[in-house]
Amino acid sequence: MALSPDQSFLVTAATDGLTKIWDLDGGTVTRIIAADDNLIWSVAISPDNRQLATASSDEVVILWSLQTGKQQAVYAGHTGGATDVAYLSDGVTPVSYT
Repeated sequence: MALSPDQSFLVTAATDGLTKIWDLDGGTVTRIIAADDNLIWSVAISPDNRQLATASSDEVVILWSLQTGKQQAVYAGHTGGATDVAYLSDGVTPVSYT
């Protein structure tokens, strides 16, 4: 789960690979991203609220546009699953951990 930097929305992820974007004012789901076929272990929101990073049990980190829900980049090569993801202080560089 991740709270947006401006605290306007929340992102949750689940064992079914679905990532949900929640509007905190209305308490409703505004977008569902079918992020993976596997367990999503971690999500992170870029400081500018434009991008979402997901880390999953299939050893992949995926970057998504929060405006369109479209996939922007895939980073593979983790061993044992990508268990955590975050953004560096530069606001654009995602980092992940196995």
